[in-house]
Amino acid sequence: MLTVIIPTINRESGLATALESIVVQTLVPEEVLIIGQGDEKKERKVVEDFQSRLNIKYIYATRKSLCHAKNVGVENSRGNIICILDDDVFLQKDYFKNVFHFFQSHPDALGVQGVITNFAQGHLNKVGGKRLALKLYEAFAVVFLLNRGGKVNKFLPSARNVYCKEIDRISNCQWLSGCACYRRDVFTELKHQFDDNMIKYCYGEDKLFSYELYKRFPQGLYIDPSIQYEHYPQLEKSLASEDLIKMRILYNYYIWLKVIDKTLKNKILYWWSSCGDLIVYLAKGLDWFKAAVRVYFNIWFKSKKAVFRKYEDLFNFDI
Repeated sequence: MLTVIIPTINRESGLATALESIVVQTLVPEEVLIIGQGDEKKERKVVEDFQSRLNIKYIYATRKSLCHAKNVGVENSRGNIICILDDDVFLQKDYFKNVFHFFQSHPDALGVQGVITNFAQGHLNKVGGKRLALKLYEAFAVVFLLNRGGKVNKFLPSARNVYCKEIDRISNCQWLSGCACYRRDVFTELKHQFDDNMIKYCYGEDKLFSYELYKRFPQGLYIDPSIQYEHYPQLEKSLASEDLIKMRILYNYYIWLKVIDKTLKNKILYWWSSCGDLIVYLAKGLDWFKAAVRVYFNIWFKSKKAVFRKYEDLFNFDI
């Protein structure tokens, strides 16, 4: 049995588009759970429109946290394969058929993700359609250990990552994206769950969840190029620029603290990567740069306790 979990918050149009792509699948999932955290009335209306075509259920999560929503979905699921999706995707029609085939042909695999077919165009759009600017950023990102595209998902000592942008065969990887499928045993037998210390949009929660799993089972995670979807990210449209900056920098810092060995080399690499990050923000504009400097100043010159106390709106643990 295959369960789909889609956390959502005030993205009714995108959610409806994602559900339309599920309805026409060659293998329709037996269970679809929508975990809402926004306008309950509007989100329920979207779900009701699909109840005649899908075995779909709406669950409202009162605590606004992407990690919490995913954990709620898992707790209420019944499938032996659990597929988690963003609410801003459109699946190719054989998505779940190929997921099911992958797990049948890879009995030892714990999780798999597919490929984003509009990945290159999406990243080109982020730099105003300028191919030279994108190439310059990719080279800059290599030097400063920042997020970038590559041949396979890889976790960097700066807690940034390489994300698979093109691949022609099933490959082992170090982390999985927010649109990934896992065996139920990951949550039940292995007691693995999304980090409830992260609240709100939880930037990087998928990377943290899967990389911790990879550290326990290095051969457990894969990318399958036959599992395809389009992604139309809405995050930058959903948040004010300063909130977005704080979230990206602080969650990356939290992930680095949690999973990276604190050797002198790795501390230097984190500092080096942060300098590169500041240069990127400066290129975006002086206001972006100033906001980023304020956050990094606290990280560099204050204790961890002081940092988490100052930004307690992003975390769910006692200081």
